[in-house]
Amino acid sequence: MSEPVRALRSSHDLLASLADGLGESATRMSYCSDWTIAQVYSHLGSGAEINLEWLKAAREHTEPIGQDAMQEIWGRWNALSPQEQVSEGVRSDARLVEAYEAMSAEELAAASISLFGGMLELDGDGLAKFRLPEHAVHTWDVAVALDPSARVAQYAVDMLIDDLAGRTGWMAKPSGATWSVRVETTSPTRTFVLGAAPESVSLENGGPEQPDGVVRMTAESFLRLVFGRLDDSNADTVDVSAAKVTLADLRAVFPGF
Repeated sequence: MSEPVRALRSSHDLLASLADGLGESATRMSYCSDWTIAQVYSHLGSGAEINLEWLKAAREHTEPIGQDAMQEIWGRWNALSPQEQVSEGVRSDARLVEAYEAMSAEELAAASISLFGGMLELDGDGLAKFRLPEHAVHTWDVAVALDPSARVAQYAVDMLIDDLAGRTGWMAKPSGATWSVRVETTSPTRTFVLGAAPESVSLENGGPEQPDGVVRMTAESFLRLVFGRLDDSNADTVDVSAAKVTLADLRAVFPGF
């Protein structure tokens, strides 16, 4: 089993375990401020259904499903009760993971799909890895609503940390400020340069010292920062004492989703 597929399996198993015994807690708010816990399961379940269609298209080298078909899927999931959203979300997610697990390494490598008007060209493993950040982060949205000490699973952090620079264009939003800091992470050890300008935000792997100092944190905290999920209650590993920026400055350029 490939690393992306193995990580998806682990993330699914965690999501499924969190669903056990949820009961009325399904209607509690998740960390994602717009969604209840049940709605997170609905989002992941409908996403799994769409991803399964993408995987089928990748195997058969056909076009991915269109926006109208996705709207129909979302509408169907939105109509479910909270309890159904949780139970069906787990089942739908399991079907996607099982479909990946049923493919050989050769089949994953031979799969091919173009998404978002050619912005992404992915094979089977690439498609699995594309699913992982959304899955791992939204699973954390559920976990931390039930246990404030929960953190994003380390296997997901290890796999995703080196891709964060490529996600800046999707995740960042200029705040109007100008600064540049070196970000040093642990678990795993990485170095980035994070820069803000009035109309842009940049994140690069590696780099020398920066004029506004050094920010230190775990890679897990940095992942959550980029995904808009680092606040005062879960930023215990963040050290901005050697920088001319505050945690609020960092959060301002990563509003989340």
